[in-house]
Amino acid sequence: MRAQLFDAFFRELNAARFDSPEAEAAVAKLGAPALALRGLARARRMARRGAAEDFEAALAQPKVAALIELVCGAGLLACGRYDVGLGALARAAAKGKPGVAAKARGLARERAAALGWFDAARAMAEPGAERGAGPGPGPDTAELVAKLAEGHLAQPPERAELLLAVIPEHGLAVADELLAALERADVAWTLRPAWIAARLHVDLLLGARERADARLAALERRSDVDAQLEVLAGERALLARARGDAKAVIVRTTRHEGLADRLLHRAWALEEIGVLPEAADLLERARQSQPHSIHLAVALALARHRLWPEDPGDALERRFESLQAWAPGLLSDAARVAGVDLWTDRGVISERGPLVRILEQAQALLERGDFTLGQPCWRASPEGSLRFSALVHAEPGESLFERFHAQDRERLAALEGALIRALGVNPPKPEGADAGSRGQRGARSEPWTPRTLSREQLERFYEDGFLVFEGAFDPDLARRWREDAIRRIRDAPERWVRGYDPADASASLRGFDPGDRSTWTWPRIELMGGESVRIAEFSPVGWGAILDLLGGPERVATTTWNDYLILNLCAQDHLDVAGPAPDWDSWHIDDPSPVTRLDTIRNGLVGIALFDDLLPRSGNTWLAPDSVPRVAQALAEHPEGIDFCNNRGAFITSKCERFHEVVGKTGDLLLMHPLMMHSSSPNASGRIRWMSNPMVYLREPLKPFRPAAERSPVEEAVARACGR
Repeated sequence: MRAQLFDAFFRELNAARFDSPEAEAAVAKLGAPALALRGLARARRMARRGAAEDFEAALAQPKVAALIELVCGAGLLACGRYDVGLGALARAAAKGKPGVAAKARGLARERAAALGWFDAARAMAEPGAERGAGPGPGPDTAELVAKLAEGHLAQPPERAELLLAVIPEHGLAVADELLAALERADVAWTLRPAWIAARLHVDLLLGARERADARLAALERRSDVDAQLEVLAGERALLARARGDAKAVIVRTTRHEGLADRLLHRAWALEEIGVLPEAADLLERARQSQPHSIHLAVALALARHRLWPEDPGDALERRFESLQAWAPGLLSDAARVAGVDLWTDRGVISERGPLVRILEQAQALLERGDFTLGQPCWRASPEGSLRFSALVHAEPGESLFERFHAQDRERLAALEGALIRALGVNPPKPEGADAGSRGQRGARSEPWTPRTLSREQLERFYEDGFLVFEGAFDPDLARRWREDAIRRIRDAPERWVRGYDPADASASLRGFDPGDRSTWTWPRIELMGGESVRIAEFSPVGWGAILDLLGGPERVATTTWNDYLILNLCAQDHLDVAGPAPDWDSWHIDDPSPVTRLDTIRNGLVGIALFDDLLPRSGNTWLAPDSVPRVAQALAEHPEGIDFCNNRGAFITSKCERFHEVVGKTGDLLLMHPLMMHSSSPNASGRIRWMSNPMVYLREPLKPFRPAAERSPVEEAVARACGR
């Protein structure tokens, strides 16, 4: 009877009928083993939320066997519920027989270390395990501290982070002892800025803020340490921030000198007193100098959202995706504390409200850790151990999330086999080939075949990097959006105009009239969007071209555009020139990064939609068609990434020979390659240039070096430029 029940249950799982009456009946009778097996079946299909619910339900059953704890712990790790998964593995290691216990302990230690949760990894080390391996236990603490102190005394560090690097490798207690040992060995160390900074950081991590305050106050009373105090401006701001003293932070970061840590603290203080625009600008400056900082990524995402909460674009979602790629442990903890399910059965959640709650909780968790901009740390609870994360885009190749989950399928398959053998059942084989891969998002048996674009149009795209579609959308819609834009600019500029300051009377837009140049108080207006429309409805031919250029609907994340309009009214500089010179710093690619890499580009296409007739020399956009292969080649030669924020594009366009001015009629749509350098131009025409600049994002980054038959035309253009 039991064998027949399992046999019927496996048939339901193989057919992906996870919630059928037959499957539910089997779960009710078979209990934890059936829940674990169903969780594994869901996990194979990347249905993370359903799988996690099954694993947790199995763990909640009475008298759960250690093997079930092991299987469910590994499954929860694969589902992104890292804290709960490690807890299950710890219980399996504590109560299991030697074989299961050793497997659980080893897996927990390896997985915790891969996340950067080194305290948890050390806690799972067996007594007598090999010393010095990874983050595991080292020699006796006193011996270790003496050895570390000897090394630091022989070569005194110049930077506090060299001392703080002891924390993830050996633990906070060892770092505390090391600093004390250095003080005992040479009292002069206590006046070194590196020692003082590290001492203050460790005090805060230990929860000894009063001790840190007293230490800094004693230093400030001395008359011979002015230079040290200036070097320690960031740490002094950090302590003021820990006290919640925004005014003191502002005072101590007045001379921030562009240093990222001071900019971060100053931005926090400005947000506290309600100066959001300047706070966001400071965070953007800090991000350009420290593009790998998790702290800055979280702070900037929230600052931009708070500044423009109704922005219908997907900037917040893209920033969240980047954090999920490089700080999965932090977001997993934040989601759990916030009571939000991070995953659905189709991927990471996409609703903006829950995303913001997770980011806010992530920022709160980081407050329990440290504000150093290197390797970030946090505590999942006030009394919890420190957890670390890797750097954002720290190196080329897979993200931390991808690296962590690369072997999930093989690991779970092995554990499933062990569970089935322990149960003594013989499951039927799935019908059809590779049943385990069915239902995964984005799976498709055949490459996308272009349905809108001709072969000639595709070859023109490879040659020029852009295509123009005349009359691609309704001119009446363009007229209606223009009229609505005028109303929004005039009636509510503080809500709709990016960067508008109601206190600046000289730049007031309350009297804006497109027909009266005396009311054009701004040379350029970026008008936030208020109305969204599906691209397929806005422009059927445009949507068809997007699918053809990007490889089909499964690869496209952006399905709507909005009435975010850009008005070029009258620029005062260079009015005597027809277009931008090749060496102007206005040349750029859209959505750049300080570490732009081919394997991280999610911007699939850049659009230009004309909402009025666009005549020559009217502030038009200019393109550099031969820049696409040059940018692609440069990125291929620098897999570590290129900074297209601080060094925008002139180093590319100064070598280009082809330049094209965008002109056209109302309703025309241009789609260009994401690596196309383009630039604005002066508007001396006396006419307003009305256009939008929508982008189309991908579900996954470009993969230009995948097999040729699977490449989209956008990817193929890159591959051709790189000689593939």
